[in-house]
Amino acid sequence: MNPVNRSKASICHAGTWIWGTLDSENGRVVAVHGDPIAAPKAPYLVPAFVDLHVHGGGGYEVMRAGEEVRGVAKFHARHGTGAFCPTTLTAPLDQITTAIEAAAEAMKHPRAGEAEVLGVHIEGPFINPAKLGGQPAYAIAPDLAVTQHWLDMAMIKIMTLAPELEGAEELIELLTDYGARVQVGHSLADDHILASAEKWGASGYSHLFNAAAPLSARAPGVIGRALQHAHWAELICDLRHVHPTLLTHAIKTIPGAYSITDCCAAGGLPDGDYALGLNPVTKADGVVYLHGTKQIAASVLTADEAFRNIVSLGVGLETAVEMTSARPAQYIGASGYGGLTLGKFASAVLLDEDLTVSQVWLKGVEINEE
Repeated sequence: MNPVNRSKASICHAGTWIWGTLDSENGRVVAVHGDPIAAPKAPYLVPAFVDLHVHGGGGYEVMRAGEEVRGVAKFHARHGTGAFCPTTLTAPLDQITTAIEAAAEAMKHPRAGEAEVLGVHIEGPFINPAKLGGQPAYAIAPDLAVTQHWLDMAMIKIMTLAPELEGAEELIELLTDYGARVQVGHSLADDHILASAEKWGASGYSHLFNAAAPLSARAPGVIGRALQHAHWAELICDLRHVHPTLLTHAIKTIPGAYSITDCCAAGGLPDGDYALGLNPVTKADGVVYLHGTKQIAASVLTADEAFRNIVSLGVGLETAVEMTSARPAQYIGASGYGGLTLGKFASAVLLDEDLTVSQVWLKGVEINEE
C-alpha cells in the first residue's frame, strides 16, 4: 500500500471528516485511518476536482488540438483537477472535429501528470446566433449526421445547445440515446420550449446566468426555468461572471448545482491579448473580454480558486467539495471520482489553511514527484 498523505489531515470521507491518513493501491483508495472529528481543521485532504467545462489554460487551448489538449490537462492538474471534459468552441465543423480527435487520443492514451480526460463537452455550434456570448460566430442549426459522426469518433459526455433551434428535439434524443448529457446554453428559449426540452431529454444548464436572456417578470426564460426546475446546472464561481448573491441563491435552489471553470487559454497568464478559438480576446484584471469590448468572453478560473470562492460564500467546506467534485462526477457517471472512499480513485488535493493547493495526487501518485 502507498500512503497518499504521509502526515495527518482532515479527510473528507463519505460525508464526514476524519483526522488521519489515506492509503492507496493500484491507484485506488484501500484504507482510511483515523478518527472522526466534529469540525475539520487544516490541512484538508479533499477529492480531486472534476471540471466538466474547460476550453484551455496555461496558454493551451482545446481547439488548437494536437498536444494542446495535454497541455490543458497538465495545467489544470497542478491546480487540483483530477479529471475533466475538454470543451470545444463554436467554429467551422472541421476544426471542431479535429479538436474532438485530439481529446479522444488523450483519453485513450493518458500520461502521467495529466488530469484524466473523461470525454468531450461540445459547446456549440448548435446554439442561438443571437446569444453567442464569447463564442465565435459560426452557429448553425442542429445537424444529426455531423453529431452522429462525432459520437462515432469519441466519447461525447455533454453537448450544450439551444433547444429553440429547428431540429433540436431529434438531436437531443440522439444524444441521450448514446448516454450523453444535453445542456441548455447560449439560448433564448422560452419556458414552454424549455419544458419540452426536458421531456426530450435535456438534463442541465450550461454556465447558468451567462449567455441567456435577463430574468423578466413575465418571461422567466432559461434563468427562471433553471432556478425553479433544474436539478443540474453549471456555475462559473469566479465571482465575476455571476454576482455572489445570485451564486448563493442558485446553490441553495438547485440540488445539483456544480462548479465549472470555463477556463480559456489565458488562464494562468498575464494580462494581455489572446485568442478564444477564432475570437481575439483581452485579459484584464482577471476577466477575459472580446477584444475592444466589455463583453465577457471566458474565464481564467481554476478549480482550486473556485473552491475557495465557494467557501467564501459561507456555504461550508462540504458544499465546496460537493460542487467541485462529487456532483460533476455523479452527473456524468464518473464513478471513480467525487470522493475519497474505498474503491474510488486516490486522486486527491491537500489544501493549506488558506485553501491553497499544497500537494496533488492523481490515482495515488503525487504529480510533483513524477
